[in-house]
Amino acid sequence: MSRTPAHPSAVVAAVPARSTRSIESRFLRASGLVTIGHVASRVVSLAIGIATARLLSEPEFGAFGVIQSTLGMFGAAAGLSLGMAATRYVALYRLSEPERVRGVMLVTLGIGTVSTAVASLALFLGAPWIVHRFLGGDPG
Repeated sequence: MSRTPAHPSAVVAAVPARSTRSIESRFLRASGLVTIGHVASRVVSLAIGIATARLLSEPEFGAFGVIQSTLGMFGAAAGLSLGMAATRYVALYRLSEPERVRGVMLVTLGIGTVSTAVASLALFLGAPWIVHRFLGGDPG
């Protein structure tokens, strides 16, 4: 049985008015927690970057930056924007079709696990070439 997703305004209209305050407060609390987590992550990254810069020489710190960028690129590719897709479908179907939400989460988890494993394997197997090509090191 195929059903087209409802327009977001129809979903909002279907939510009882008394729960609006609850939704607003939950949204504000959650967005506040996300913001705090993001800021804390940036502060810790900055502190680690400063400590690393003081411990390593210039060429070593440059190599560290290349490695970090490479890991970030592979991480982004492995993620496949699955978070956005999962968020959309969970928000859309969480009240009306909980079984569909369960299926979306299982598929998202499966695809994420496989894509991360593939990206990790590619990075592991390609590491000698990356070191040789970009860092001028011994490929062995």
